Amino acid sequence: MIMNSLILLCLLGLSGYLFYKERLLITKGFRSYFWPHVQGQVKSQRAETYLVRSFLGLGDSALAKMRQTGIVYLYEYQVNGTTYTTENYHFAPPAKIDDVEYSLGHHLDVYHDPKNPADAVIRKGLTPRPLIGLIPLGIAFVVILLWIGI
Repeated sequence: MIMNSLILLCLLGLSGYLFYKERLLITKGFRSYFWPHVQGQVKSQRAETYLVRSFLGLGDSALAKMRQTGIVYLYEYQVNGTTYTTENYHFAPPAKIDDVEYSLGHHLDVYHDPKNPADAVIRKGLTPRPLIGLIPLGIAFVVILLWIGI
């Protein structure tokens, strides 16, 4: 009984930690579904190698020394006469583009926060990475159901 409670608390704690760590990405990802969009244009591109964070966000630890190379696009867009530039692709770390290739000068839809137009992405919504916290939460839910005998 005490062991079950301890396991449950650990799962809930892990889930809480993972959600807290990614709370801004989750919030912005949900909000971006409702953001207006404008036309933007790719101004530059470069290849970049970056460190992929491990499951718990430990970075360059012995558990997860994984590097990937992706193309980073700098794009420009205008909102109410003001020009903005950013490299944000979506709300997930790292914000790189690996599956889409744009050429210089390519026009694309840019989704921007109406309250802060400098906050923008070209792929709105959530990506799976910030939702990793659902895994231990789901396990904890099953443990609770088994514990109370449902």
